[in-house]
Amino acid sequence: SPDDGRPDLPDVDVPDQDAQDVEIEIPPGCGDGDVGSGEECDDGNGVPGDGCEPDCTFTCETDADCDDGIPCTPDACDERHMCTSGEGYPMQGADSIDAGEFHTCAVSSGTVYCWGSNGCGQIGDGTSERRLMATPVIGLSDYVLSVSAGYCHTCAVKDNNRAMCWGDNGDGQLGDGSTEVSPVPVDVSGGDDVNLVSAGYGHTCMIAMGGAVKCWGLNLAGQLGNGTEEGSLVPMDVEGMSAGANRIAAGLVHTCASKYSPNGLFCWGGNEIGQLGDGTIDYSNVPVAVQSLQFQT
Repeated sequence: SPDDGRPDLPDVDVPDQDAQDVEIEIPPGCGDGDVGSGEECDDGNGVPGDGCEPDCTFTCETDADCDDGIPCTPDACDERHMCTSGEGYPMQGADSIDAGEFHTCAVSSGTVYCWGSNGCGQIGDGTSERRLMATPVIGLSDYVLSVSAGYCHTCAVKDNNRAMCWGDNGDGQLGDGSTEVSPVPVDVSGGDDVNLVSAGYGHTCMIAMGGAVKCWGLNLAGQLGNGTEEGSLVPMDVEGMSAGANRIAAGLVHTCASKYSPNGLFCWGGNEIGQLGDGTIDYSNVPVAVQSLQFQT
């Protein structure tokens, strides 16, 4: 400048390297939540700095990074692209939902999520830690149609009509032929042609595609409906329910099902307070017809 005796320098435009536009090629499917061709990860949220960048490049290095969308670290969110700790995201509705004693499960877009108490492994995430947010069940690789939450176990039916259960199994309620507790889904023995499943307290029942009802697990009150009070580790036929059933519900110590051929509603098991609806308080280890009062006009 003139004041310091140095000559004036000409104005020169110096490119700002930080301000230059850098073209980044983003894969076509980036942001849809599924890791596709050309993507290192895809968490579907567009949030930078969370382990998976908005351009679907991967930046996580430690187990503390969650929501990265790919199975590179052993955090609980990787398999289903959903975190089980830290910041949560609102669920977008459910196709099926059921509440157990102290846990709840729902099916959303074919994926089962559970939350709440997990002391028996009923959440199905491979642990016994309670979950305060909806947590994906692991090991259900196929699209799931429905879920049923029991007292301390859970069951689901996949779109290939296979039934799977997880959680407490002290009375054989998982139906896998054992009494071993499982914090991940196991196949129900013979449960490869299932329409509906219902989890109760210590027993479980299902309706096969042909309408036959089968039950397994605890049977002290005759809730399996097979004419005995002996429990079973695998599904057993319910007497008189070999076809035509279309709805099933397993309770604490009793079970009910509806049939369309012949048309009717039937219950079996404990009946100390009249829960079978047959006009008595006598238990029944085989199905009895529910009786209805008619309103007088």
